[in-house]
Amino acid sequence: MKLLKGLLVASLATSLTMFSGCSDDDDDSNPTETQFDMLTAVTDAGLAGWTTGWVKDAPDVYNNLANRYVIDLRSATDYAAGHIAGAVNSTMANVVTTAEGANGKTIAVVCYSGQNAAFATMALRMSGYDDAYSIKFGMAAWNQTYAGTWDTKVSDALFSTFVTTASPALPEFDAPTLSGSFGTGEEVMEARISAVLSEGLRMKTAADVVAGAADFNVLNYWSEADYLSMGHLPGAYQLTPGTLFSDQNLSAFDPDGDNVLYCYTGQTSSFMSFYLRTLGYTVYSLSYGANSMIHDHMTASKWTVGGTDYNYPVVTN
Repeated sequence: MKLLKGLLVASLATSLTMFSGCSDDDDDSNPTETQFDMLTAVTDAGLAGWTTGWVKDAPDVYNNLANRYVIDLRSATDYAAGHIAGAVNSTMANVVTTAEGANGKTIAVVCYSGQNAAFATMALRMSGYDDAYSIKFGMAAWNQTYAGTWDTKVSDALFSTFVTTASPALPEFDAPTLSGSFGTGEEVMEARISAVLSEGLRMKTAADVVAGAADFNVLNYWSEADYLSMGHLPGAYQLTPGTLFSDQNLSAFDPDGDNVLYCYTGQTSSFMSFYLRTLGYTVYSLSYGANSMIHDHMTASKWTVGGTDYNYPVVTN
């Protein structure tokens, strides 16, 4: 589905306000259908495709470099000091515009850790770049020079805090109320993509979540089996991946509060947080995920301290 490619405009972004307390009574296009309904009719149709093949290991880029259009979201200074050959430096706000230069190549997005790249990848997929993907673990996995990005974030500090109790029943909240006078779900989505990109990825650390547990609706985004075996943050709901459609588990997110989504690495939660924020929810990704809390006890998606064996080259021109 090719939607919105190159068409994100600031005028639409400024015409759409955030959800809290807003009314869409002024929308005359279809008085029986809310802006949220219009938007989720589009996102429900696209979500399964967007969430397939969205992250790949560094060898996919290295072995197919001639056919990859690499977008590097790191700072201009760090990009200049060393980057993947042929990579284009960009910012989060401009990533969709930068993608226009792909000219048929498959887009691979890279950042320091993979978290910002994952966030941007969902934006690209929702904008019609169906095969865009994020490089897993970012530049830290490309070359051992950058492994410190991940090495300094892994921790086992919260292992004793994790519990293995069954999940409470998921809460059920009303849908967000989006304002605006857009006539189609595609128009709503276009505006929301632009607005969320301009805001950038929002993250909370594990320490933030533990200290402010009463202030957050915390959702664990992995299987029930892992939720019970590896454990989870006390009070966190278990949310099965692949169920965030409007007629399934979207209602577990609080439209009027702060939601925290966490996964194994912070990459999947960042990816899905972009989608959820386009729908009007305030969602934070827990940075570095379980790797920042129970690293030594993880059985899947565990960062290898010191970096990978790939150690691929970088250039400075």
